[in-house]
Amino acid sequence: MNTNLKITQACAIFFEKRILSIYLLGIAQGLPWVIIGSSLTVWLKEAGMSRTNIGFAGLIYSVYAINYLWAPLVDRVRLPLFSRFGRRKSWIIFCQTIIVFFCFLISLLDAGTDAKLIVLLALVIASASATQDVAIDAYRIDRIDPKDSAGMSAAAGAVTSGWWSAFAGIGAIPLILSDHGWTWPSLYLLLAAISVAVSLAVLCVKDEGKPISIAANPLGTQIAGGQMQIKLIFIAVVLLTWVVPFWALLGAPGLAPSLESHPLFTAIVVGIVLLLIAFLIYLLTRLTLLPNSDTFPNSNAAELSSLIDNFLSFLIRTFIDPLRDFFMRQGVQIALGILAFILLFKIGEAFLGRMSIVFYKDIGFTNSEIAKYSKMLTWIITAFGAVVCGILNARLGLFKGLIISGIAMAASNLLLALIAVAGPKVNLLIVAVAVDSFTAAWGTVAFVSFVSSLCNKTFSATQYALLVSLSNLGRTTIASYSGFAIDMLDGNWAIFFIATTLMVIPSLIILKRIWPKLSINN
Repeated sequence: MNTNLKITQACAIFFEKRILSIYLLGIAQGLPWVIIGSSLTVWLKEAGMSRTNIGFAGLIYSVYAINYLWAPLVDRVRLPLFSRFGRRKSWIIFCQTIIVFFCFLISLLDAGTDAKLIVLLALVIASASATQDVAIDAYRIDRIDPKDSAGMSAAAGAVTSGWWSAFAGIGAIPLILSDHGWTWPSLYLLLAAISVAVSLAVLCVKDEGKPISIAANPLGTQIAGGQMQIKLIFIAVVLLTWVVPFWALLGAPGLAPSLESHPLFTAIVVGIVLLLIAFLIYLLTRLTLLPNSDTFPNSNAAELSSLIDNFLSFLIRTFIDPLRDFFMRQGVQIALGILAFILLFKIGEAFLGRMSIVFYKDIGFTNSEIAKYSKMLTWIITAFGAVVCGILNARLGLFKGLIISGIAMAASNLLLALIAVAGPKVNLLIVAVAVDSFTAAWGTVAFVSFVSSLCNKTFSATQYALLVSLSNLGRTTIASYSGFAIDMLDGNWAIFFIATTLMVIPSLIILKRIWPKLSINN
């Protein structure tokens, strides 16, 4: 088969119904960010809210970083009123309904007098959106065979392009209309109507296929009698792994302000959660587990020990089995290598992203130049480039796609190092932003394809959410020290960007070592 035919086949994938459906779901993922993002910020600002309070309102985005905490429920819980739509689609429709309803409620309010209520309603939308993300990612994984690397790449490109099409394309509509006499309540009514149209389109999306029975999973377990002390400790630790992140996101109530604002606070919280998870694994080895059944053990429900056993069985089968499955399929050594790769692959890009606006201002670019090229150009190239990157990745395969996109993504940082030396030249900025946007889109498509192929369809919602949250850990917690790094370099931006270029090397070395032993090797 010649190369041209292969490229033609790679392009044709994007016209398949399953990929077009995933593109539509990408739009559904991006639309809530318009509702709670730029539109809300501008409305609150025009209503007179202070920059400080607008910044605090941005805490609603935190739910996206912790949606892995309830992702197992998307795998395990069936929604009675929506179950006829399918395992994943039912959750998507449920979340869409919440988003539409609360967007409509916002349209009835006035930001001048109801700002706090609007932010609260936006938090509900963000929570529904974060849950919808889990369901859509699981749907995308369930629709594509793990061995179909071309399909995985096309699906990743489609969902990325759909997200940016909504965030940039639809997101521009309320901003433009607000300058032509539209009030923000009327604009939110328009956004609610657009959300209804997207929801109706989602209703036409094909079900993900035959539901996978949890009972068929050999890892499902029940708890033997006795061992009450270990069981109670296990339940307490599981609850702590939920409570600690929420406590931190609420501003660490009860903790001295000086400690909560300490630069190492986030890193310490993350470390505590990781230690709790390690302790859970240890406790799991101390429990006596019985063979799987789709029902809980038959016993007197009035007995405390029976209630604890039932609850503990649910916790293990819902929250622990997805992790056990991942480590058992890959092997502990390879699984740890995968986790290290996921943590490190986009760390250099995260360091760059956190400091890019600061860099542009330090070098001397104007706000309008930053908005025009760093923002608008990035939106356009990412939305359309994601499709091209999906074709490239489908043509090359997962391994080559990850290696080449990783190198290209890191090397694009050298263009910013060149700007640091040459000064605020607009032509250089355009080239740098264009190249960085394209390579970042390619890296995202390759990364999403790879992570998707690692997931067992029985636990796809949980496993994908957990793996992506690990990547987010590198992009948020570790990259939060990017400002400290540039200060240590005395503001030498050229050296900083060269360093971010080199950060990709460890992840690519890890990938090369583990790839031959991965079950997805192709």
